[in-house]
Amino acid sequence: MTVLTDDDVPGYWRSLGLPGLADIHVHFLPDRMLRKVWAFFDRLGEGTVGSGTAGDDSGPGGQPWPIHYRYDEQTRLAIARRLGLVAIPALAYPHKPGMAGWLNDWCAEFAARIPDAVHCGTLYAEGGVGDYVRTAVRSGARLFKVHVQVGGFDPSDPVLDPAWQVLQDNAIPVVIHCGSGPHPGAHTGPGPIRHLLERFPLLTLVIAHGGTPEYLAFADLAAAFENVHLDTTMLATEYLNTIAPLPAGYPERLAGLQQKVVLGSDFPNIPYAYAHQIEALRRLDLGDDWMRSVLWHNGARLLGLLVDLDRLGSLDTARLSLRPLTVDDATEMVSVLADPHCTNTSGARPRTRRLCAGATGHSPSALRRTGRRTGSTGSCGTRRPAPPWGTPRRPSTAGAQPVSSPG
Repeated sequence: MTVLTDDDVPGYWRSLGLPGLADIHVHFLPDRMLRKVWAFFDRLGEGTVGSGTAGDDSGPGGQPWPIHYRYDEQTRLAIARRLGLVAIPALAYPHKPGMAGWLNDWCAEFAARIPDAVHCGTLYAEGGVGDYVRTAVRSGARLFKVHVQVGGFDPSDPVLDPAWQVLQDNAIPVVIHCGSGPHPGAHTGPGPIRHLLERFPLLTLVIAHGGTPEYLAFADLAAAFENVHLDTTMLATEYLNTIAPLPAGYPERLAGLQQKVVLGSDFPNIPYAYAHQIEALRRLDLGDDWMRSVLWHNGARLLGLLVDLDRLGSLDTARLSLRPLTVDDATEMVSVLADPHCTNTSGARPRTRRLCAGATGHSPSALRRTGRRTGSTGSCGTRRPAPPWGTPRRPSTAGAQPVSSPG
């Protein structure tokens, strides 16, 4: 098998018939914060970090972590686009109280000035978290990031209930670093996440790094809860294999969770070329169909991407038109797959093929249970149309605290 380089990545996804990559785990940060992150990783090889305490997002002490894409923001954006990222998340997360609000403001500003950005948000276990999460969702945030180890809080802390309710009601995906690798925290591991999901079973969670190193336990959660996914960030790479190698039988588990595994990379803060992540997944030898699901279909569904193929052009020179999915779009849309023979609901072949699985991160069966009705208003205050596959009913969610209005 030929080793991929970054220059090879666009040709690879094109060979699979994909319009690009839907990478859900990408970091863009305020410049001062990013430089502190890079300085932290620079110190890893000195063995002076790696305590696993709050604020310490380290790899193992003593193992170098050279930042592969140490460039200015515009250069990093250009590289991401050249690789084929159709939409670019700006995942950020706080390590102390009072920080999440201004990070959310920065994420909104980033999304406003970068046309292909994914508007992101974050949260911390603190008073008022429900209010600022609701505000972020109202302003357009459609992807959140939470880091349990860095934040040093229990994700099932009741103070977070209003925020989780807003995110569940609006089917906002949450990329959550909750595994005990590279270092355990007081609240890492599958236990706190299971407790959270028992009270908010329809939360759309994307377990970062596949839950390293508790791979199998988090795979069990993905199998048990309809909207729990695993992201591939660093999975099967040579770097992570030296720290937390995949257990026997795990690739087979990933094969069985084909619709639950989502491309993640940690770009740009990775110690190897982006192509190595794609290559590591390809070497699992789970087949082209699995790769299509992971590299595009699952992430596009979670992010609600709508791609007008007539406007696709070359991802090296032009960006796609991304807009929220409407009921008319969803009704016309017949498949996640880029089927050239697909037809719309009138039986005619549409001029464009829309590559998306739904208006939100939920599957159709889950949407039937989220309580949305035509013209209804979710807990963030945003009017949302009912899905075209029928009238949903409201789930009975034990322990959930509804948030129906601001304040």
